[in-house]
Amino acid sequence: MELRRRVVAAAATCGLVAAVGCAHEPSVVARQPSTFQSEMPRTPDEVSEAEICRSLDGARFGLQDTTDGVLLTIGPTDRTDLFSVHHGARQLERALTGPSYLIKATPEEGDCDLADVARQRPGSVIVEQTSEGARVRIRSTDPARVDAIRRDVRDFIDELD
Repeated sequence: MELRRRVVAAAATCGLVAAVGCAHEPSVVARQPSTFQSEMPRTPDEVSEAEICRSLDGARFGLQDTTDGVLLTIGPTDRTDLFSVHHGARQLERALTGPSYLIKATPEEGDCDLADVARQRPGSVIVEQTSEGARVRIRSTDPARVDAIRRDVRDFIDELD
């Protein structure tokens, strides 16, 4: 009976709760549109260059040319643990393939030339996580882009060394 009285009192105070909301509830203020890229909320399809750079900064890199691209090996060091290497490799794959959108790092965040690799739009990127790090195979279906991909991947790892 007490519960029914409270419900009726709340309904009388708030009017048609379902139709217009209750005056005692906090109002939601519409957020003003963001001005700066860093203030904009991220979507699941966005990948941050700065986050990838931080995850892989200080890692050990190896690079081997293949007939259609490169094989990049990434290993942990005393500055970068295995979890960061695995996370960075997964994010790298997302940045270079599919519908993902790479959010370029700001000068304050420090970029690592990943945007140049992403602009090449490799044909495929395959990540294999191992107990010793990760192997990232970056391939191009366009033979004319293979040299550019190799150059840009070298610049990318040079920035992280």
